[in-house]
Amino acid sequence: MYRVTASGKTRDINPTESGYQVDGERVDFDVVQTGTDTFHILLNHQSFNARLHRLNRNLKQVELEVNNELIQLTIEDDFDALLVKMGIDKDALNKVSEIKAPMPGLVLSVQVNPGDEVEEGQALLVLEAMKMENVLNAPGAAIVKSVIVTSGQKVDKNDVLITFE
Repeated sequence: MYRVTASGKTRDINPTESGYQVDGERVDFDVVQTGTDTFHILLNHQSFNARLHRLNRNLKQVELEVNNELIQLTIEDDFDALLVKMGIDKDALNKVSEIKAPMPGLVLSVQVNPGDEVEEGQALLVLEAMKMENVLNAPGAAIVKSVIVTSGQKVDKNDVLITFE
């Protein structure tokens, strides 16, 4: 079972041997990929063209453009339901408290300061290693607690560079 939320509406989707059920009702559904990020969807004999804008597998979020309308989907599966039943906050499981150096190198620049709010994928700092510049990005939305390194500082593998609240 999947629970999909879009535009404030939540639907239960169950794959069955003969197709899919949405909120207990059988639906005819088919998807054909037409390009690297485009799809043709048939839903109850209605045709839709869709383009994938963004996919976040960790947060189970999808942003699609369907017939020129932008739709954001959040998908929960049986594992997510089990976590809720057990009283476990799944967002807390994915929370990263620090960024460590993935390799020894030289900090070329730091783009954040303590107190900054960062978004997933935002550049935090640039680390030079083996004559290559490596941009270290935020693994998720967070608030910077402390920046331990400065530009021009040498670091070893697994040194803590930035901590988050």
